[in-house]
Amino acid sequence: MYGEKMYCRRCYYNLHHSAADRCPECGVGFDPMDELSYLRTVPTFLERWAFRAAQQLRRLILILLSTAAPVCWFYCGYMGEWMLMVLWASPLLIAAWLLEDSFATPPERAAARQRVPILFTGLLAVVVLAGNEVPSRLYGALFINKLDAIRRGAVPADWIGFWKVASVQSNNGGETLIRLRPAPGFEWTGFQWVGSPEPRTDHRLRGSFAIGSGWRFVTAD
Repeated sequence: MYGEKMYCRRCYYNLHHSAADRCPECGVGFDPMDELSYLRTVPTFLERWAFRAAQQLRRLILILLSTAAPVCWFYCGYMGEWMLMVLWASPLLIAAWLLEDSFATPPERAAARQRVPILFTGLLAVVVLAGNEVPSRLYGALFINKLDAIRRGAVPADWIGFWKVASVQSNNGGETLIRLRPAPGFEWTGFQWVGSPEPRTDHRLRGSFAIGSGWRFVTAD
């Protein structure tokens, strides 16, 4: 038996009369010398409700952001809209984390704070990669041969991976523009062959970057 008040961190069973190092109610282990392995006080219903609500809100935001990233890239081929979503969602995500931390029990708080640097580092890495259009660069580089074949007319202009081709246009200067299906917020999205890594001057271009072999990924308003 232990002389101080101790409660199970999972089921809140009173461990004061427990002679073992495990909760007799749910089996969770604890160490009387480690205050993070048990609770000194039992949280109220309101505190537990607020903690769970903040926890679920944080998880929901992360799920929506992680789901929206591939959807934005798959449908638009452009990560700008997802970047705006991250900027708008960041204050709400931070508020949910702070609320969750304020209502957490000491063991929950200690465990959560160990995960926070990893989660924020991962989110920052994804934002940096998306901001540099790394997914579209890699995807375009993967299908360089298909783009060249379409430009030469060697293969039908139907699909480039899972992006459907809407049209292929060429001008007298030798430039080729392969337009993809329309995406929300853009007049068109596609690949442009200019034969040079330098972009063509066009005030309509919203995003334009080289993917190799004279090709550029372009989006227009």
